[in-house]
Amino acid sequence: MKINLIGAVGGGNFGDEFILNSCITEYSKMNRATIFVSGFNDGLILKNNCAVITEKTNFFQVMMNLKKETAGGLYLSFEQIAASFESLETFDLIHFIGGGYINSLWPNNYALLAIAYMYAKLHEIPIYATGLGLYPFVEDEKLQDLFESLSVIDVRDKESKYFIPTASYTGDDALLEFYNIEQLSRIEDVPSLIISLQSHLFDGALQMKNLLSDDFFALLRKKKLKKIIIIEAAPEDNIAIPRELYNHALNYGLEIEFCSGSELIKNGLPLNKKSFVVSSRYHINLLYSMLGIAGIAVYGNDYYKNKHESIIDMGGGWEVINQENIKNALYSWLSFNDYEDMDKSKMESIASAKKSLFSNIIDNTPTMSTKNMSLEGALAIVNEYIVK
Repeated sequence: MKINLIGAVGGGNFGDEFILNSCITEYSKMNRATIFVSGFNDGLILKNNCAVITEKTNFFQVMMNLKKETAGGLYLSFEQIAASFESLETFDLIHFIGGGYINSLWPNNYALLAIAYMYAKLHEIPIYATGLGLYPFVEDEKLQDLFESLSVIDVRDKESKYFIPTASYTGDDALLEFYNIEQLSRIEDVPSLIISLQSHLFDGALQMKNLLSDDFFALLRKKKLKKIIIIEAAPEDNIAIPRELYNHALNYGLEIEFCSGSELIKNGLPLNKKSFVVSSRYHINLLYSMLGIAGIAVYGNDYYKNKHESIIDMGGGWEVINQENIKNALYSWLSFNDYEDMDKSKMESIASAKKSLFSNIIDNTPTMSTKNMSLEGALAIVNEYIVK
């Protein structure tokens, strides 16, 4: 069976690459499964030398090629889109894996979904979408009809469920690893403060400079934390640590370690049950919550606020704070150690629903869609959104 997994992969984002690896693991349980991957870049991060194919597979590339044909305001025809499929393999199913890439922040991905839907309809194969974050969304009845015409539409947060009420709601696809999460970590001998801040949301370097002061180092030492681990969960998170600051931390008995998203995929998340995490990255929050590690979730806009709050809905216990309050929140934890525990039973329940959904997909027995958008309807979506 030839399976095409489509996702926001290849760009070095830890969360999206983690989802990809989780879905590959599930599909690898099938007999004679050949896995193809469509991503917006070729830099896939795969663990355990996973065997996937990226040639003659990429719907992102199909969309970009079609977009060139719209120069000068020209509309795409059904024949042009059908002809674009000739460069692809013939797949047995298409699966849009989870993530927050099909929404009004990147509206041309609505066209991506419609293009893949047209391929599925022409070849009479199922098309699945799981763990999607559709917020913020465009209030467009055509888009709702498209989502509801997929063989499966599954979302990860309440706002997305509000947009598509008929969707199943089994949380993020990373929950596939709920029962395996400790095997995807590496044990640290000493507890650490783990920091993962996105510098494109706010001035992460300035936040770091404000945090890493003498008073802060003294509190960390009093808390018996021995290390600061800075996680680069995506390439744009890279925050330089001046050598003098690194040496200053050593004077307090604190080592500063840097860890990339690629290292997390290949070697596992650094784990000590007494560590504490401060992160603006959604999947750092989710995975450490799955591990039962305390932390603070930081947001810089409503998109990330919704994402972090959705983890609370899944059973997470981290406080969700605006980026302006990072220092006060951390000092509060260092001084009083007040944080909510994770609701393990709630997270286990939703993880079980996620596993069940994937089992039904793999067995080809999911609850099918109730709508059936026409090729003409999908074409209208492509022409409206491919240029946005």
